[in-house]
Amino acid sequence: MRCLTLAEKLRDKGADVCFISRQHDGNLNGLIQKKDFTLYELPKRDVTRIENTSKNEYATWLGLPQGDDAHETINILNDNQPDWLIVDHYALDQAWEQMVRPYVKKIMVIDDLANRKHDCDVLLDQNYARNLQQRYTNLVPPFCTTLLGPQYALLRKEFAEVRARLKPRDGSIKRLFVFFGGVDADNMTGKVLEVLSAEEFSYLYVDVVIGKTNPHRDIITYLVNQRNRTTLHVQVKNIAELMAQADLALCAGGTTTWERFCLGLPSLVITIADNQVPFTRDLHDAELLRWLGNSKDVDVFIIRKALLTALHDSERNCQEAEKGMCIVNGKGVQKVAKMLTTVN
Repeated sequence: MRCLTLAEKLRDKGADVCFISRQHDGNLNGLIQKKDFTLYELPKRDVTRIENTSKNEYATWLGLPQGDDAHETINILNDNQPDWLIVDHYALDQAWEQMVRPYVKKIMVIDDLANRKHDCDVLLDQNYARNLQQRYTNLVPPFCTTLLGPQYALLRKEFAEVRARLKPRDGSIKRLFVFFGGVDADNMTGKVLEVLSAEEFSYLYVDVVIGKTNPHRDIITYLVNQRNRTTLHVQVKNIAELMAQADLALCAGGTTTWERFCLGLPSLVITIADNQVPFTRDLHDAELLRWLGNSKDVDVFIIRKALLTALHDSERNCQEAEKGMCIVNGKGVQKVAKMLTTVN
């Protein structure tokens, strides 16, 4: 999704953008084509086990060895010779990048793990970390330009537009925004709705957002219908508007963190993936959000206690809103696109 956001901005600036993506289960290749981008699809490989000889725990996500993937990619690049190759995949590192480098002019890598070396001209890490400027020391070449921090967050243009007309927040909470990603395998949405079904929270308005592939859709629909002042939104296109209307979010970590910050929406966060934990913990320590823990460890009692605390702490809510808006202004994609289209 972040690559689509960047691609649309680059296209607005006159660039011709193509995608290379493999046909993994659950892919978003159809969405890429729907947005009128040229798509080169790599076939899904019938590989039951990929030997992980590196220290990268995400290596198996590629579906085949890096060398094989690089050769298939080169076959496409041979006919294109792009000015920039933008790489966004946790399983790829300098070995893959060195193989494809002769077929492109420059390489940009999008990463947020800082767990492997890259051979690239630009590296973008839009996450927050206490040691941000040192995270990629010795992991990128000396000539590499690093774009580090949420000020470079690749947000869709509607967030900057909604932010421009956002009303000041006073820290009071009357409306909640609930979103735990498109899949929400552990059904944190259901747990939150179970908490909100209590009479003590009946006065709150609630917007619940889920993806169309959510496996718990039926039970979530039932819980929403059982509660007054609650609306279910499936695969929404107006998520910025919903965030702007809300006073507090109960949500996952991930890229929506920067969307909430852009709109000054304070949040109670439950991480649903291991790679969300480090920067969510750092944001919690900096009092930019309130982290409740990992999804498998958070129960209804933890959620209830945190929600009650937030409802009575308007000062903290205001502080989170102000700090978040200072960190993310919604113009990160413009900064990155401008750099890519002006660097020789």
